[in-house]
Amino acid sequence: MDAMKDYPTLGLIVRYGKVGGTVFVLAAAVMALWIALPLGLVPAVLVALLVAFAGGIVVMSYVEIVRLITEMLLPQ
Repeated sequence: MDAMKDYPTLGLIVRYGKVGGTVFVLAAAVMALWIALPLGLVPAVLVALLVAFAGGIVVMSYVEIVRLITEMLLPQ
């Protein structure tokens, strides 16, 4: 997309958004396990994993919205 050079942040989100969202979910899950499991906080791990999953869904939906907007509004 030639118009993406005018909007570098949108280009970054369109190009790497799904990978970034996946990394976000995995990093949050690993941090929850790394911190809470040694302390014996199993319920905290479950809540943290659910929150990480919900956050990943929010990030992925944001990426899809940005892709939709860029496809519809920016010239190809």
